[in-house]
Amino acid sequence: MKITRETNKFRTAAVVSTALLLLALLLAACGTPGISPDAAVPAATTSSDDGSQAAAQPAAAEVENSTDRTKGSPDAPVTIIEYSDFQCPFCSRWVEQTYPSLLKDYVDSGKVQLVFRDFPLSFHPNADEAAVASRCAAEQDAYWAMHDALFAGQPAWSELPDAKPTFIGYAGDIGLDAAAFESCLSSGKFDDSIQQDIAEGQKAGVSGTPSFLINGELLVGAQPYQVFQNAIETVMAGGTLVDPNAAAAAPEPAAAPEPVDIQLGDAPVKGDPNAPMTIVEYSDYQCPFCERFYTQTMGPLVDEYITTGKAKLVFKDFPLESLHPQAAKAAEAARCVRQAADGSDEVYFAMHDKLFGGQQEWSGNANAIDIFARYGGELGYDAAAIKSCIESGEQTAAVKADLQEGLGFGVGGTPTFFIDGQAFVGAQPIANFQQAITMVSEGKSIAPPPQPTPAPEPTPAPLTADIPLDDAVGIQGDPNAPVVIVEYTDLQCPFCQRHFQQVMPELQKLIDSGQVLYAVKDFPLTSIHPQALAAANAGRCAAEQDHYWEMHDILFENQQAWSGNAGAIDIFKEYAGQLGLNTGAFNDCLDNKKYEDVIANNLQEGVGYGVRGTPAFFINRERLPGAYPIEAFQQVIAAVTQAQ
Repeated sequence: MKITRETNKFRTAAVVSTALLLLALLLAACGTPGISPDAAVPAATTSSDDGSQAAAQPAAAEVENSTDRTKGSPDAPVTIIEYSDFQCPFCSRWVEQTYPSLLKDYVDSGKVQLVFRDFPLSFHPNADEAAVASRCAAEQDAYWAMHDALFAGQPAWSELPDAKPTFIGYAGDIGLDAAAFESCLSSGKFDDSIQQDIAEGQKAGVSGTPSFLINGELLVGAQPYQVFQNAIETVMAGGTLVDPNAAAAAPEPAAAPEPVDIQLGDAPVKGDPNAPMTIVEYSDYQCPFCERFYTQTMGPLVDEYITTGKAKLVFKDFPLESLHPQAAKAAEAARCVRQAADGSDEVYFAMHDKLFGGQQEWSGNANAIDIFARYGGELGYDAAAIKSCIESGEQTAAVKADLQEGLGFGVGGTPTFFIDGQAFVGAQPIANFQQAITMVSEGKSIAPPPQPTPAPEPTPAPLTADIPLDDAVGIQGDPNAPVVIVEYTDLQCPFCQRHFQQVMPELQKLIDSGQVLYAVKDFPLTSIHPQALAAANAGRCAAEQDHYWEMHDILFENQQAWSGNAGAIDIFKEYAGQLGLNTGAFNDCLDNKKYEDVIANNLQEGVGYGVRGTPAFFINRERLPGAYPIEAFQQVIAAVTQAQ
């Protein structure tokens, strides 16, 4: 392969075609505990009591006779049953972005009947009462007015300890009899019917919100209008959204996960080091959700579990610098203060509190390091020495080590916790921690083991800047090509190998014809692929001698020979000899782990751009996560080229 080591800026991004949207659905949904909200459509899942999942055919649900929660003609050829949670942010996003166009083009025109059903999730503490509020409004013929008010006002009531007064206020705003509404709200009369909605949804394969049954076919997530448009037209034409072989090919229910073994090392610990339970937190000091955990949940958690000796809290750094450019230096600042205090964990957490407590002061401030140094001075340490420590970068490697460790365990966002090795993701309220801790202490599973798939968060926003080709390797093709593809890869990943075998030969034709510039970035998932980091180093050491692609190819071609082999490094050295490299220089490079910092930078950058697993691709600014067939690449390439 011809290798051109020049960089290029991405061209203007375009909207991916509707065909690709159906092919590569990136779901955004609030999920039930133990279930990933990002499972691919079309296969539905059913959940057992232990949190395991099995594929199921979606069941066609009958529409209730009441018109209170229905929009559109009952004679419409298509019925969409929406399972939703008024506190779910993804449901709110769908109502804001997709629902208006769906009403205008399909419901109001008589093509679609829309039916709303409640599916309040346990980790949204106000969702049940919001569902009741909507039904109480329906008693006064104002269901949809309350529906709209609840979603529009979601940020105002979502985190309230008591949302009932807010709901009563909405009732007054839309002209309801407030006394009757308040009486209904406290009556409990709708508890059973809400549970019936949940049971029917689960029977149909619903496991997260929002979920939709389109004439019985399951579509999951806050999908854009184009996805619904395509799905509705497909169903109206007699097509199906579900693979008819899905049930036959369904995997067995997954076994309960084995807890991951996280080495605490020199990480700061809050509480008794000998406490029977360990809670490890991967966090980012500039992350607003981490700050929310600190302000709302950490205090009660410490009071109930840490100070009582029931658990210890271990802090690990996971700065997402692509999103939070000062997060890494904040992490280093905390370590510098701890170092100045002779390794005191108590002092570390005092600095931790200052960083989160002062996040609004320093986040985005060009003088953040001066602020960090001042915090250290306020704790009684030499501010100048703290600043010198931060600027020297002496703590950088330790912070990156935490980040790489977290990535290896499947951490994809912050904050992420491991409760005795079981993953627990997000800035969740204390009630959810209490439930999870109780389950873990009883030997129960709270979630599947973390996987290198997108975290249960909103789909990352479209890129507004080009991914830099700095630290990329194997750049090949015309630097003026209209399309740039950046691949984040793991050389031990079997799906990456599949891409190499099945898709790369076809992409190579586009590279050779001048249509595509191609670049590789490393994303080794070391907890599941322990030789991946060394393999990435081997690729870059070969690149020093202009043989990256030759090494890349031989590593994938022989993946079964070295994957899982304790002597993998020696095998890589043999490959270097077979390729005619200067083996002395290659071996020195590999033995000295010369490119591990660069690879760590690739990992950190990838997480910031929303990469959660491998392979992941960016075609200009469009994401394509996964080992997709060549047709998917062709569709995205055509879309971005046409828009230029």
